[in-house]
Amino acid sequence: MEHFEGKEVLVTIITFLGEYKERDKLSLIEELSKATNEQTPVKEVDRRSNDRIQIEYQKNIYKDFGYFYNRKMGGFMMV
Repeated sequence: MEHFEGKEVLVTIITFLGEYKERDKLSLIEELSKATNEQTPVKEVDRRSNDRIQIEYQKNIYKDFGYFYNRKMGGFMMV
C-alpha cells in the first residue's frame, strides 16, 4: 500500500433515508455521476502549478529579475 501514501481521493457516499424504489435510487445516482463527470477538467499543468518548486521559481524570478512567473493558466497570484 506504499504507493497510496500521501494520496487524496474524493469519495461520494450516498445514503437514502426512508423507503425509495430501486429505480429512483439508481436514477439519482446516475444524475449525480453525470453532473460530477461533466465538470470542467483540470489540466495537469494547472495541477502542478502549486508544487513547492513552482512557488519557489515564482518568488525567485520576481525577486531577482522583477518578472512575474504565472504558475497557473487563467489564474493570478500576488507575490
